[in-house]
Amino acid sequence: MMIVKRWWKVVGSRKDRKKFRNILRQIKDIRNELKKIHSGTQHEQNIREGKISEIKLQRLQKLEETTWFQRSRALWLKDADKDTFFFLSKANQRRKRNIIEGIRGEGGVWYVSAPVNMHRVLNTTDIRITDDINSILTRSYTAEDIHKALKQMHLSKSPGPDVTSVSIAKLGATALLLAMNFPLSR
Repeated sequence: MMIVKRWWKVVGSRKDRKKFRNILRQIKDIRNELKKIHSGTQHEQNIREGKISEIKLQRLQKLEETTWFQRSRALWLKDADKDTFFFLSKANQRRKRNIIEGIRGEGGVWYVSAPVNMHRVLNTTDIRITDDINSILTRSYTAEDIHKALKQMHLSKSPGPDVTSVSIAKLGATALLLAMNFPLSR
């Protein structure tokens, strides 16, 4: 809980709000500049300035989009402290939606129990995982594999409503990596 409060103070600071307003103002200024360029004569200089302005506008719009995305994630994180019932109900809804209650078979017959002849069902489905892929999936992983997977994760993924368990898990992962690199000798 304390981690969330400290983090929220940083995110909601005046300095950050001022930066965000500055981005919005810059976007507005560049759009006005582009309108002037497009309404004027099409000289080579104007075309070049227009392309530069469009690149700046795209960069600022991407920055604005990222800021809104991070801000919305932060709001969800902030609300999670106050309303865990809401988040638990969302998780339960998803769990209920992902349950297969039955399968409609040949002739429209609805089956709710496991089929008697499972081999017949399995033989009719295509094999998606070959022996080569299976050997890759079942091989033991190294510290380098873990590091590579962590580096591929998106930067703005929020840890979720229970920040403390995530930080504890990170400590555990760090300890695991250290244990893998420096095994205890007895």
